[in-house]
Amino acid sequence: MLTTLAVGVGVAALATWRAQRSATTQFNVLDLITEGGRISKISVCFMIAFAVSTWIIVDQQIKSTLTEGIFGLWLTAWVGPLVVKVLASKPDVAPASTTVTTVTQQTTETTP
Repeated sequence: MLTTLAVGVGVAALATWRAQRSATTQFNVLDLITEGGRISKISVCFMIAFAVSTWIIVDQQIKSTLTEGIFGLWLTAWVGPLVVKVLASKPDVAPASTTVTTVTQQTTETTP
């Protein structure tokens, strides 16, 4: 189990490093903790909370003490806000509508 965890962390770290170094992607690891080029306290707190809570989940899984309830709470805490944001977002484009326009032309003819 620990070997699988180490390989998974290694693959994630390698993928992150390659994305950071690639000229074709616009990925910067510092964007996870900065806003406008400055360190954001809230971003740092969120990253620390995510790392700590994820480590607790992984540790409980390794010890076989992870329950569905605890995993559900973790999932709700980290995935729930994203789902709510997607479901509650308003579309940027107005919905398409169909308009029917009828033109009536009336001609009158007069004779002398």
